[in-house]
Amino acid sequence: TVRLHETRRDVPFARDEWNALAAGNAVSTVFQTFQWFDTWWAAFGDRHRLFLLTLHDGGAPAGLLTLMRVPGPAGLRQLEFTGTPNSDYQDIVLPRRGAEAMRAMCEALQATRADWDMIVLRNLRADSPSLAELAAECRRLGFGFMDMERQPCPTLRLRGREPGPGKLLDN
Repeated sequence: TVRLHETRRDVPFARDEWNALAAGNAVSTVFQTFQWFDTWWAAFGDRHRLFLLTLHDGGAPAGLLTLMRVPGPAGLRQLEFTGTPNSDYQDIVLPRRGAEAMRAMCEALQATRADWDMIVLRNLRADSPSLAELAAECRRLGFGFMDMERQPCPTLRLRGREPGPGKLLDN
């Protein structure tokens, strides 16, 4: 089940639930954590409209797509990752990846199509499984899809502090 949340107080996941999802994600950085979302939204959210999708599997938290609606070019209603442009390595949080999970998220976006004109997802890592999954679902649903504007993101790795796959760095 996918649900849309349009206000911060309606977000159904507590910090620990959110962070457990983020830590299990294929792309797991500080920018997927509850702390980043909550802090960014407190600072800048009043300028945007929240458009957060949550995925539930039998009532249990299973995924997040943290979007916001912003004015786009020529008056278009654009969806972007929450935190854009201040966040590197954004991604869809789906720890139990698979076509079914991505399909549910994309079908929920299709069901809300009257609320937006285009989606611009910046700062997805080149190795993110979301890219191929999104492209496949967009084709299936008849949406246009472009992969462009690849930008390198500098990373400082401290010896002995490298995260393993699906692990978030502490501090």
